[in-house]
Amino acid sequence: MKVCLINPTSTRKNWGHSFPPLGVAYLAAVALDLGHEAFIIDRDLLLDENGGNLSKVDRLMEELIRREKPAIVVLSVTTPLIPDAYKCAVLAKTIDPRIKTVIGGVHATVLPEQTMAECPAIDLLVVGEGEAVFADIISGRESGEILGLAYRADEEIVINPSRPVIVDLDTIKMPARHLLRMDEYTKKSKYLIRGVSLRGTSIFTSRGCPYACSFCAGPLVFGRGVRFHSVDRVIAEIEQIVERYKVEGIYFADDMFSAKRDRALEICERLISSGLSKKIVFAVQLKVNAVDEVLLKKLKQAGCIQVEYGFESGSQRILELMNKRSTVEQNVRAAELTRSLGLRFLANIITGMPGETKEDFMATIDFIKRIKPDVTGFYKLILLPGSQLYERQQTSSGHIVSPQRWEQALQDDLSVNLTAMKDEEYFALFKHYGRFISLNNARNYFVYNLKREPLGTLLETSGLVFNKLVRTLTKKGHPDEE
Repeated sequence: MKVCLINPTSTRKNWGHSFPPLGVAYLAAVALDLGHEAFIIDRDLLLDENGGNLSKVDRLMEELIRREKPAIVVLSVTTPLIPDAYKCAVLAKTIDPRIKTVIGGVHATVLPEQTMAECPAIDLLVVGEGEAVFADIISGRESGEILGLAYRADEEIVINPSRPVIVDLDTIKMPARHLLRMDEYTKKSKYLIRGVSLRGTSIFTSRGCPYACSFCAGPLVFGRGVRFHSVDRVIAEIEQIVERYKVEGIYFADDMFSAKRDRALEICERLISSGLSKKIVFAVQLKVNAVDEVLLKKLKQAGCIQVEYGFESGSQRILELMNKRSTVEQNVRAAELTRSLGLRFLANIITGMPGETKEDFMATIDFIKRIKPDVTGFYKLILLPGSQLYERQQTSSGHIVSPQRWEQALQDDLSVNLTAMKDEEYFALFKHYGRFISLNNARNYFVYNLKREPLGTLLETSGLVFNKLVRTLTKKGHPDEE
């Protein structure tokens, strides 16, 4: 059997293709392990390579499916990608109605019946973790026997009982990265380890999150608990990545790298003893109330150059509304400790919470100025299906966009204001301080990378300035574009 796995695209601005779509790569590995053929269509990458021409991407996909004749087309999606996923399912069925279409991912897990109702071209839907369900599908098991599957029976949508998560993560094969365009995904980028220009890629060493932040829907697929790959498996995968793709850096994409502190320390020790700490640098995500001097020192010794923290807010009231289970002072302590040990840190910030006041907003700005992050991710709250906040807001008129416009609903475009501030006040504050933070990020990026790679940084900066000048002059020549 031949399996086609598709990474859908979106009109939202990409981050330079720093993060490979490992979801489809994990499923491709399942197909290969069971003796099937597999190939991946990366529509997001194709869109970039074809100048944003979506019609051309559709034609390329159609040509590939007609030539390869897959029996199954699989789509792994988050909510912003749902419109394109629907289009892909329809296109596959138009090419050959016998193709079985399968969809999975966070959005499908949260809204299984609605997703299948919105797109009749979808035959099967995976609820939750995908590998074991997908293995059953391509092994020919009857749909009614597969836990964690939704399917069509005549005119009805049937959702089977949920499937237990995979307890031993080492039974999951390493993602089939060789089926991806890793030459593109390992190009030098400043978005993998934010603010650091290097060649690298991402890896998952665990699944799940022990927390329940009110704005997040991520744990709905992998669960609230945390499951781990063995340290041996983690080191083996890193060694494979370094050998095959000659990367300089690794981004640990786990929600919380130190969810099991002893394991985190052991990974660091193995990176050092194996010599990997001399070949690569890396970044991790940590929880502010789970860091200490011993852990941070060991991370640095093993090659860590940056820690990401979900500080989110400088207002204790907002942190409690977010169910962050942390305090502003814990945030400050983590930032100061990380800085004192010579590690960079990224501060993720979310504004726009329901009921947020100007005082809350300015407390966050004061917090950012106090801790002086190397990089700040400054975001407006987006209501993600499946999150606690999304569920609460569904009853509030005017805040939830129709399901046919998922992508537009999730644009960070200052069209929805849930705060206690008037629209003009909140949007003005967000734009003003967004510019302030962007300038700080750019300055910090230039200073840091100038020391690491002087010539490359100067050439990159001069190129950016030149391109901006060209765009400005071009605009001035076309008054209708002002």
